[in-house]
Amino acid sequence: MNSRLDPHLSFRPPQGARLHLSVCGSVAAFRALDLLRHWRAAGIGVSVTLYAAAERFVTPLSFEALGASPIYGGMFGGGTPFDHLEPGQIAQAMVIAPVTAATLARLACGLADDMPSCQALAFQGPLILAPAMNPRMWSHPATQASVAALVGRGAVLVMPESGGVACGDEGQGRLADIREIYLAGLGALYAQDMAGIRVMVTLGPTRERWDAARYWSNPSSGLMGASVAAAAFLRGAEVHAVCGSGCPWLPAGIARYDVVNAVQMFEAARSLWPTMHAGVFTAAVADFAPEAYGAEKFKKDGAPDGFPSVSDPTRTFCKACPPTAGRIKRSWPLLRKQLKILPARCAENSASKARTLWWATGLTGKIQVSAQASIQCMS
Repeated sequence: MNSRLDPHLSFRPPQGARLHLSVCGSVAAFRALDLLRHWRAAGIGVSVTLYAAAERFVTPLSFEALGASPIYGGMFGGGTPFDHLEPGQIAQAMVIAPVTAATLARLACGLADDMPSCQALAFQGPLILAPAMNPRMWSHPATQASVAALVGRGAVLVMPESGGVACGDEGQGRLADIREIYLAGLGALYAQDMAGIRVMVTLGPTRERWDAARYWSNPSSGLMGASVAAAAFLRGAEVHAVCGSGCPWLPAGIARYDVVNAVQMFEAARSLWPTMHAGVFTAAVADFAPEAYGAEKFKKDGAPDGFPSVSDPTRTFCKACPPTAGRIKRSWPLLRKQLKILPARCAENSASKARTLWWATGLTGKIQVSAQASIQCMS
């Protein structure tokens, strides 16, 4: 991952938010520095404890230089007799990343024989675990039993990725994408007041194929829709994102449906809509599509009359889809309240009876976005 955080993931945490980060001895320990950097950039206070083995890979000074405070030492080398209790008193959530097989077993058994383990045992808030180890160690029944025990007690597991690891083996065991761990920590700081709410978001552009080499599209980045989807996800919503081509990265906890053209986006949204509580439609759907030329490249020399004719996919969809304005009016205020979306203007489209909403939102933190979205009936 790039050391710069994706712009659609830049959120403002609740005022006074604090996390505690513990780092185990792993070749992936250096990536905890990026986690710290991103949380500090978001305005989150972060305290840090390094396992003794972690100091063979990274140093306390590195974390101190990036703004961690306080940084805890060993059991008997701290500033106060109660350093093992302090994270549970000042932080809203604890993240252990990377967490090794040994630490998972220690936590599962409730052992408290070093400073980080004592702090974890005394911590009563959300505990987030991001394992990193050799694939054979990760798949071992003992490790899986430790994970099952901890998850059963309420720990949040950020699953390791599959791929190559430091020793050259291939398989599941690599530390998860830093963005996944960053969002897991961030989400633990927000009230889960959208739990149980299902939200569908459409985002990004559509591409209307013309010939074998060309398509019609637009420069939509999908950033606004991705920000809305991530914000709802952080508040506990079940989010379904229908994504046009080239849309930004989304966390694994968001159900993603990649589509290409307007017809595919419509069909995906229509199939999801009956089970949704609310929809946010930010996709830049093509108003027109060219008549498909075929499997070969269009040759201008053979077309003295210019481009082929176009069709109008959006209008065709609207004719086939009677409006349900009542449902839209009920669902939108709920979503707006939960996500703190502030409407600037709302108007009725008399032609399609679709409700057109303009909004500006501060939920994306450093990004201030505004856009127009048409909410169509998906019945």
